[in-house]
Amino acid sequence: MYIWAKPFMAMGYNVLTYDLRDHGKSDKVKEMTLGIAETKDLEEIIDFLNSKVDNAYIGLFGVSLGAFIINNIGNNTELIKHKNIKWGISDVGYISLNSLLVHLLSNRMIKIAKRRKDVLIKGFFNYQKYLTNIGFDEYDSLDKLEYAAFPFRYTHAITDNTTCPLDSLKFFLKRKCPNDEITIYKKGVHAFSLRGNYFSTVVDNMNFIAKIEGDANQLEEAYKIMNVNKATRFKNKKTIDIKGEEIIFK
Repeated sequence: MYIWAKPFMAMGYNVLTYDLRDHGKSDKVKEMTLGIAETKDLEEIIDFLNSKVDNAYIGLFGVSLGAFIINNIGNNTELIKHKNIKWGISDVGYISLNSLLVHLLSNRMIKIAKRRKDVLIKGFFNYQKYLTNIGFDEYDSLDKLEYAAFPFRYTHAITDNTTCPLDSLKFFLKRKCPNDEITIYKKGVHAFSLRGNYFSTVVDNMNFIAKIEGDANQLEEAYKIMNVNKATRFKNKKTIDIKGEEIIFK
C-alpha cells in the first residue's frame, strides 16, 4: 500500500487507507458486493474525516474495485455536496458489474459461447440478489451523474484482461469536465500500473494534483522524493491522447 501512497505523501497529503470488505482485516465481513455496499463504507469514512478536520481538502484514489467505488462517489452529485472532495484518480476502474463480468469472461473464458456467458452472469446476479437483496445488474455508476462536481484522472491499459479500458474512456467522455484527464496505455497488467508505467503514473498524477490545487511549487521537491523529473520520458507511450473532444490514436 505504501508504494501507492508515497506520491500523495510527496505532495504533502496525509493518507488514510482501509481494507475493503473481504480484504485484509475486513475479511470476516459477510456481505461483499464488489463495490455497492463498499461505497457506503467510503461515504462513512469521508463523513468521519469532515467531522474531525476543519476545512478538509480531500482527494480520492482507487484501483479496480477501489476505482469503481470512488467513481460511485464522484458521480453521485447529491451525495458529495459539501464533502470537501477536490479530485479523484481512477486506475483500471469499471462502470458496472455487468461490464466487469462480460469483459472478465470474454478474456478469461474465451471458449464459452456468448449465450452461455449471459446465463452465467444472470445466474450470478440472481444469486447475489438472493444473498444481499441488491440488484447488481441494475447498478451503473454513470447513471447518477448530473454534472462533474470535481475533476477525475483516469488510467487504463488496452491489454487489461480484467476490466475494460473503454469503461474509463466512457467515464471521461460522459463527464465532459474540462479538468478531467485520461491516459490509455498500449501495455499494462491489471492493477499494476506502478510496475508497468511507473514514471507516467507518478509524474502525470502529481501534475494533475498540482493543476487542481493551482500550485506547482511543490512539484520539484515531490519529483526528488519520487526519483522522477520533468524530462522523464515514458517507456510505455500513451495509446490515446484526448484534448477536449478530439481523440488522437497513436
